[in-house]
Amino acid sequence: LRALRLVGAAGVAEGAGRLDPRRARNALRLRATLPPSSVFAALLPGETIGWAALEAEATLDGRLDSPLVALTLRPAGLTSGVAPLGALLGPAPHVSLRTTLAPGGAPRVELLTLAGQAIQAELRGSIGPVLDLAFAAEIAAPDGAIPGLAGALRLRGTATGPRDDPSLTLAAESARLEAAGRVVEALALTARI
Repeated sequence: LRALRLVGAAGVAEGAGRLDPRRARNALRLRATLPPSSVFAALLPGETIGWAALEAEATLDGRLDSPLVALTLRPAGLTSGVAPLGALLGPAPHVSLRTTLAPGGAPRVELLTLAGQAIQAELRGSIGPVLDLAFAAEIAAPDGAIPGLAGALRLRGTATGPRDDPSLTLAAESARLEAAGRVVEALALTARI
């Protein structure tokens, strides 16, 4: 496929690449540019999320039965009716995902990242009937994200075992948190569920 271009009221989609079902030489590249979220108002849940523009890119490489898939989302002018969400993500967050799809097996998240105004988060591992996930996040709590809370928080954790009844671990750390005029320094909490 040398070039594919679709243009309409819902945006522009472009694609190019090579498909070879019998070999591992597949390489597809897709790109979409979407107009403001108001164009999709009937499809979106109320005032929860909106954007001025949205760019998305996707790639598929390798064998069709076990490809490496990469996705990237870059909204501009992101808004949210949920104040903490808007404060954490800001107007231009970046989301990326690299995953391997295995034949008959569970997908493996090589890396899922979220970079926002006040949050940096990542997740990696296997998702299927049995979970084997690790996650981490750093959250700077600006005034609008969690009213009355100031400071930064680091989270790390895992989710392992059967998807219906996983074991969870969580570690939370902060050099200094302040809420309602009270200060907690050198916070370190761990939990196993």
